Amino acid sequence: CQEKGKERVYLEFLRGIHQLLAARGYRMQFWGDVVLEHPDLIPELPGDAIALAWGYEADHSFEDQARAFADSGLEFYVCPGTSSWNSLIGRTRNALLNLGRAAAAGQAAGAGGYLITDWGDHGHLQPLAVSFPGFLAGAAFAWNAASAHDPLTLEAARLLDLHAFGGNGSGLGQPTIDLGNVYLELATPNRNGTALFFLLLFAYQSLDQARLRGLNRDSLELCLQRITAAEERLRGAAAESPGAALVARELGWGAALATFACRLGLARLALGVEQPLQALPRRTKRRLRKALEPLIAEHRAVWLARNRPGGLADSAARLTRVRDLLA
Repeated sequence: CQEKGKERVYLEFLRGIHQLLAARGYRMQFWGDVVLEHPDLIPELPGDAIALAWGYEADHSFEDQARAFADSGLEFYVCPGTSSWNSLIGRTRNALLNLGRAAAAGQAAGAGGYLITDWGDHGHLQPLAVSFPGFLAGAAFAWNAASAHDPLTLEAARLLDLHAFGGNGSGLGQPTIDLGNVYLELATPNRNGTALFFLLLFAYQSLDQARLRGLNRDSLELCLQRITAAEERLRGAAAESPGAALVARELGWGAALATFACRLGLARLALGVEQPLQALPRRTKRRLRKALEPLIAEHRAVWLARNRPGGLADSAARLTRVRDLLA
């Protein structure tokens, strides 16, 4: 990179992959951010490669990216996301706005496709049901891009019940949406994740980190209220089919883990933002550890209900590390 420049090394690597794929009769897709940073490279890209314009926040400028690729002559897709990762229970509003903006911009600029991404950063601790609102909204907006211009009007809860949760009367859609909007109560950055997730997964760090800036007791108490209300809706849902019952179990576990994160945050705020987790009173640590133990066991059961074992050990270790810090 020092000799040739990072962008030149990237281009050579891209070309090498293209040769391997072309020899086997495939077209290559590639993430387009590096090329957008260095548009002078575009003429040197393989002409049949498909650029992927990606971004995951509600305010991401798909319009600018799509216009740049359209002007370049390359075929391109727009690639928003479900906003499920780094969240435990989702970021519904962000997902709808991100997915809608991508569809509207893609249609206007002549995108060749729409790719919904769903990631699993830091142990993939969100169960699959948390991603369903994003999958559903993305399908709706890609099929009818006109609806993407006002994405928050999508009847996501009703459509989830109708198409994803075993029938129109299951009642699982609304608590799914509600849990995914709990993060809105937090006066924290909430970009590429939520403060509840980072409170839990980075419990070994102090609370004065950038991702938790603005965290306060009142917002965590509001989060607890919203989670409790969603759990009550969840218990009242008609999860009669095996698929719906699994969704209810997944969401129940996610809600319980988010509740634990709230209580962990409240305990640490009472101590002071600069204090390490280990400084909590022994009685408080014992209470929190007791609450976390069954969630670790349920994590394994929920994971194996529909996922392969690969990755489970790594994921579980993220939670057991927190448990061990509470010893």
